Amino acid sequence: MEKIGFFLTDKWKRKIVANNYWSSSENSSTNAYKLNFNNGNVNNNNKSNSNYVRCVRGKSILRAIAAKFNSMTDFQQLPLYLKLFQLVKILYKLTRSFPREYKYIFGKEILNLAWECLDMVLEANASVGREKNIKIAALSVCFDKFKIRLRMAQELKLISEKQFCHLQSYYLKEIGEMIGGWLKWGKQQT
Repeated sequence: MEKIGFFLTDKWKRKIVANNYWSSSENSSTNAYKLNFNNGNVNNNNKSNSNYVRCVRGKSILRAIAAKFNSMTDFQQLPLYLKLFQLVKILYKLTRSFPREYKYIFGKEILNLAWECLDMVLEANASVGREKNIKIAALSVCFDKFKIRLRMAQELKLISEKQFCHLQSYYLKEIGEMIGGWLKWGKQQT
């Protein structure tokens, strides 16, 4: 028996009529591969067993199906995560040019808050129910703190007006809208 490595959410479990489906690939004249959509197991099974039939093929195709399900829950596929990740990369370049008296305290604080926001996205995505809403709300507060420090950096002329406008229009505004939408979605779920 081989475990493909994906697990379906409750939503997907409800949409599937049964757990086990025959593939179109035979293992031998008496056995065929079957896929358990509930836990991702692929194994041989006697053809005399009664399972539902679904258009799934041999192990290589089943691995591709598993990869598709994994990519749906992969944190790197989250647009909010990707946008924050790009912002962190830009912030490293910006804070490197801060004067020495600001670089190691204020610059580091800005970077730490950005990393904290990124971590909170992962935590919120992995959470469920009420805990998810709490983590999304904490993410929103953390991002507000981050924006205040970034604004202060612009006021102190550590970041040029042009750089701040670029950050504001391409990153801060869009990230804020995504967090706000996620927060609104979370409140509707309760």
